[in-house]
Amino acid sequence: MRSIRIVKALALLTVVSVASSAQAADERLSMFGYFRVSQGAQLSGNKGQQTFYGLSGAPAKFRLGNENDWMEFGFNLLAFKGEDGTIGHAVIMLGGNYDPNHIGVWGTSFAGWEGNYSAKIQQLYVDLTKIPGLDATLWAGSKFYKREYSGINDLFYWSHQGYGAGIEDIAVGEKAKVSYAIMNAGSSDAHAGYLHDLRVKAGIIEGGSIQAGVMVVTPIAAKHDDLDVAFGGVVQYVQNVMGGNNQLAFEYGTGAVANGSFGANGGLELSRPKEISKMRVIDNLNINPMPGLNLEVVGIYEMNKDSDADVTVTAIEFGGRVTYAVAKHVQLLLEAGFDQVTPDEGDAANLIKITPAIEICSNPGGVPRIRLYATYATWNDAAKGSVKGGASGIGPRPDDSNGLQIGIQGEAWF
Repeated sequence: MRSIRIVKALALLTVVSVASSAQAADERLSMFGYFRVSQGAQLSGNKGQQTFYGLSGAPAKFRLGNENDWMEFGFNLLAFKGEDGTIGHAVIMLGGNYDPNHIGVWGTSFAGWEGNYSAKIQQLYVDLTKIPGLDATLWAGSKFYKREYSGINDLFYWSHQGYGAGIEDIAVGEKAKVSYAIMNAGSSDAHAGYLHDLRVKAGIIEGGSIQAGVMVVTPIAAKHDDLDVAFGGVVQYVQNVMGGNNQLAFEYGTGAVANGSFGANGGLELSRPKEISKMRVIDNLNINPMPGLNLEVVGIYEMNKDSDADVTVTAIEFGGRVTYAVAKHVQLLLEAGFDQVTPDEGDAANLIKITPAIEICSNPGGVPRIRLYATYATWNDAAKGSVKGGASGIGPRPDDSNGLQIGIQGEAWF
């Protein structure tokens, strides 16, 4: 009997110990992530697997019922909490795009049977904050750094991603903060360099802030002896309005900085000469004018210039999405977008895309959500052959001037 009681006592202590450890771990460890997965079919042109419609040379594409699949999953560990208030975190995140057409066949393919899809560690960094005497955050590793985003077209228009280190949000006075980061630039050893990013953010009126940044890319590889330093700058004003905000940004960059995201990422082309430049103005409005109603509108003007070749290409993108909750768990969506790419010589290429959708969700604007959509796109003769298809399916045929597809998409973030 005594041995039985001892065993029971040890079992109880084990349960209590495990429960306490789980509770402590639960307080220290948090999860975060995002994913979208869809399945659909083209009903015209190249009938078959789902695709998306995007105009070559355009800044982005309108995403509702018109995007490939993506997954991100990460952990944020409270690694240290000192008696003096110092806090340290360790963060890791895995992410990548994948092929929805393989789900249930070979499993979800990342880098397997087709070889076109990849999952990798997107973020892996540590940070320290609330150090006495230092009103700022120190970090080192691989990080999504201060990315500015337009949700309707999934465009990170000011975005650094990669290895580096920095000090964020140094308080200057009562309303201003200064940040500096140095990050690896270039996609290979042959294109190695560093991007230096200096930003100032300040509140100027109630609900409004202005942010200005300067970026300089310096090549470091021996093969870059003949390359020039690239530079760029961004000025952005954000104003809170009607339950949302309006983001207005002006961007300019030369050489390596003249890429789609105005920052360091895997696609940064360090070999681009300084004669290449990009100028962009973007205005993104996202508001909730009344309960259950959301409206997002974006307008972009972009100019890409190659002074050496005397070639200039301009692009215009304009569109909007309205979302209305007809019931607690049901939303109706309508998105329409227009893209135009105009070369120095020849006609402008135009693409119009329209998507109505119905969505079942946890609550208005909440996730998870499941939507049924129909996407129709039409383009002019000048755009024939330049309308891209997604990696998930076969794009339009060279002589096609329109496309139609239907699909079901699931989306969640946490």
